[in-house]
Amino acid sequence: MEKRYEEATGMYHLTAAEGHILHQIGSDTYPAVHRASTPNPDQWEEIAEDAIPAYSQADYNAAVSAKIRERYDVNAELAVLRQRDSKPDEFAAYNAYAEQCKQQAKAELAARAENGEEVAE
Repeated sequence: MEKRYEEATGMYHLTAAEGHILHQIGSDTYPAVHRASTPNPDQWEEIAEDAIPAYSQADYNAAVSAKIRERYDVNAELAVLRQRDSKPDEFAAYNAYAEQCKQQAKAELAARAENGEEVAE
């Protein structure tokens, strides 16, 4: 990433290298930003275009939640979590199912992205 400070404006002008984008740290989106001006360049990072995530954390969280809801509604899930010490077998079954849902969500989101489908829930 090229970084140039302009004293007159107090701004840094950032330019991404070929095949890279500028990404605002902490953001869950990855728009194709190749140039930016900012007072704080430490809020930006350079990411290779082929390293951009296929889906966002929000998409993943929504997919996992939807899968968990196929078996546990909110009240049932809270009950299992609240009783995790008194009913360890039920909690272990819930936890194994939740881990399975996470793996399925990752695989399905990646497949949808690979096929060029919208992944936003």
